[in-house]
Amino acid sequence: MKEIISSKQSIALVIAVILDGAMVFATAAEGGRDSWISIIIAISISFILFMLYCKINTLFPEKDLYTINREAMGKILGNTINILYVWYFLHIGSLTLRDFGEFMSVLTMPEVPRITITLLSTITAVYMVKKGCEVIGRFALFASISTLIILVVLSSLLLSKVDIRKILPIMARGISPVLLGSWSAITFPFGECVLFTVIFANVNNRKALRKGYFVGLVLGGAFLLLITFLEVSVLSEKAIGFLYFPFYTLLSRIRVGEFIQRLEIIGGVILNIFGMIKISLCLYAASLGISRLLKIDNYKILCLPVGMILLNLSDILYEDVMSLVSWTIKYYKYYALPFQVFFPILIIIIVKIKKLTA
Repeated sequence: MKEIISSKQSIALVIAVILDGAMVFATAAEGGRDSWISIIIAISISFILFMLYCKINTLFPEKDLYTINREAMGKILGNTINILYVWYFLHIGSLTLRDFGEFMSVLTMPEVPRITITLLSTITAVYMVKKGCEVIGRFALFASISTLIILVVLSSLLLSKVDIRKILPIMARGISPVLLGSWSAITFPFGECVLFTVIFANVNNRKALRKGYFVGLVLGGAFLLLITFLEVSVLSEKAIGFLYFPFYTLLSRIRVGEFIQRLEIIGGVILNIFGMIKISLCLYAASLGISRLLKIDNYKILCLPVGMILLNLSDILYEDVMSLVSWTIKYYKYYALPFQVFFPILIIIIVKIKKLTA
């Protein structure tokens, strides 16, 4: 039976992927105190990127990225690019799983081994994917509505802590750090929504597809901008430069009398929710890709072995959280470009050439 994702569920999924990274590390950290400006630029440019992804899904309705690659580029080139995409989705899934594990083991459950946390998370993701993409969409819708309401309440409690002097002077170091921060924010988290060229094959109509991409971008981008602005104006650029989990630290600043405090635990809950959604989507995309390559009809039988690959990758790729963050800041913005920009553009170009020569 075909799995169907509604427009509201698609919006919630995009929001979850965009906001997951902001819960762990500072976004557009290269921009320093101007990182909020970098986010605004990144959101604007991401509209073009999302138009590209939406165009791919529109040109090939109800077909996933792997099928599209084979049809557009032929068997050999199409399958080669599909292998690369399977690796990419496994990689960003393992990165998210490692982020999740580091956060939980360092800040909330230091007595529990990280591998135990990531193993339980992987098993949960496997269960969600086996239940189907539609179930992940329903969970994302419920979780996102609740989470966004909580974020609004928490942000209002932080307004008294905002110090505008911490974001001044604006662009004192010139435009270059701002643009570098924008580039970083485009690739992480916005460009990772290339994932939805696989997922949105299950969206039930073209209007819902557009809503998923663009309403999700606006809402996710707005909350990312709010979080980034609060991190800079409350914690300062120096703090977010050396803190691994600035959002958690930001919430720890909330004090309302003697009763409302230690609300940073809510940050852990939010990370759990969005992290599980993103890990599940990456696992789904990787499992589906492998099933397409091996010509296996049911991708669900691959969920457990692919989940174990994801778990092992999260453990062996990086020695510790410092090397993970260092690699992400230095290299990810280059590494992600082929998957997020070059290959999607190549698909559109090939399709246009085929139409002209037909």
